[in-house]
Amino acid sequence: MSYAYRVTVSRTVQETVKGKDSSRNKVDLSEILPKEQMREMLERALEKRGFERRKDGTLTRTKDGVTETFDPKTMEVTATAEVAGDIKKQKTVQAVGDARNQRDAASQRAHAEAEVGSRLEKEIAVTEGERSAKRGELEREAKKRLDETEQARVRDLNDATLDVYQEAVKQKAKSLGTVKEMTESRNADGQGGSEYELIIKVEE
Repeated sequence: MSYAYRVTVSRTVQETVKGKDSSRNKVDLSEILPKEQMREMLERALEKRGFERRKDGTLTRTKDGVTETFDPKTMEVTATAEVAGDIKKQKTVQAVGDARNQRDAASQRAHAEAEVGSRLEKEIAVTEGERSAKRGELEREAKKRLDETEQARVRDLNDATLDVYQEAVKQKAKSLGTVKEMTESRNADGQGGSEYELIIKVEE
């Protein structure tokens, strides 16, 4: 008499893949005041807008899924978007067999389960092609995120630069003589930014 047995084996593989994209903006400041002083003013202006200073001297902030990093050595702001996604695969198979006695049936069932499981894991393993395709999809998503936030990021950087010039011109004027009159105005430029006008009258 033989003992038939049936083994059901399920395996799942899941792997996380990341895709990212980045862009850079160079900040060129006219030296109304010494270069180092202008740079420090820009750092303060960025901190007012949520950038935080790190131990390596850079300033960073993360907003709307994009991380911006200002490097005072290169005067560049690097914006990076990174998106993660999962590749998940699952498969279930059944194996049947016969054993000569009940004691062998349990042993053979365990052996069949291990063998089928090992073969199944190899079958559904994530391939390099699948990783590459997923990475490409995520990189496109990261680029889209950068594109969607670019206008707001550039506007913020322009406003920070404007703050620097505003402060620098005022300090320069004071060094030239007595400030008799100062008029400031800031208006929307119709493109999401602003126009700033500063008139200073100095008596030497």
